[in-house]
Order: sequence, then C-alpha cells, then structure tokens
Amino acid sequence: MLTDALGGEVVQCEGHMDTDHAVTYNGENILVNSYHGQTIHKLHSSATCLATDALGACEAWIDKNIAGVVWHPERMEIPFLPAEIRTLMKI
Repeated sequence: MLTDALGGEVVQCEGHMDTDHAVTYNGENILVNSYHGQTIHKLHSSATCLATDALGACEAWIDKNIAGVVWHPERMEIPFLPAEIRTLMKI
C-alpha cells in the first residue's frame, strides 16, 4: 500500500502466497516468508531498493524516514529486517 500511495506501481504475482522464498540483500540470500499476491513492479522515484526476490522485484525499500518490506518479520522465527530499516526504527 505504501508503494502505491507514494507513486510506485504494484502488480499481481504468483508463487508468493503462504510460502517462504529468498531475497537478496547486500549480496546475501535470506529466507523470508511471503503472504502476498502482489509485487512491487516500480518504486516511487525517491526510494532505494534494499532487497529483491529471485526475479529482481523489490521486496524492501527505504526513502529517508519511511521504509517498506513485503514480507512479515513479525511472523518469522528469527525476524529479519535490512540494517537500514533497523537503524531507521532504532532497533
């Protein structure tokens, strides 16, 4: 919703509902959960992509003092958030 509201584009996708999949963050593959049927097709112009899925779609981004992730860290056994977002959240 944030991506769409800020002027990015979100489209329907397959294979991301109720599953786990890898995202690439700083050259490392990290397993995250997935409960969505949409993917970020295009970020709004001032955002920086932090993590991508296997097809190159953005799964996490930051823009100054706002950020978004497509997965649900609160549902993960070992929650993962990119360092840039943890710093923003002061955690």
